[in-house]
Amino acid sequence: MKEILVRKIKMKKIIVVLILASAFAGCSKDNESWITGTVMVQQSCTPNAWLVKIDNPNYHTHSFLCSEETSILSSSTFNCGNSVFILDMPQALAQDGKKVKFSKWEDKGLLCFSSTLAPHHLQVADISENK
Repeated sequence: MKEILVRKIKMKKIIVVLILASAFAGCSKDNESWITGTVMVQQSCTPNAWLVKIDNPNYHTHSFLCSEETSILSSSTFNCGNSVFILDMPQALAQDGKKVKFSKWEDKGLLCFSSTLAPHHLQVADISENK
């Protein structure tokens, strides 16, 4: 009977340690998944899209960006390798120079540009100011 109690206590300790470990692992993933950028200008064929320059563009982790080798072909300063258009930007964030962050998006692709070097349009679910 005593052995059963000892096993239950050990199992409870193991469960608590696993829960804490998974909570800390989840927190670190959340912090790494934020994409930050600067609102540049309202410039798209869709009236509700704002151009955002991504701070640390990485096409390996962000599927909406093209590779550096591809983006070099563009004559534009803001292109598929370093920028996106964010659709339906909240009015409080829709200002030139405003720092923003987001982590949940749906890539709508190229809505109105024929060039594959143009930035993609994103519908963002959790955009906020990056202070």
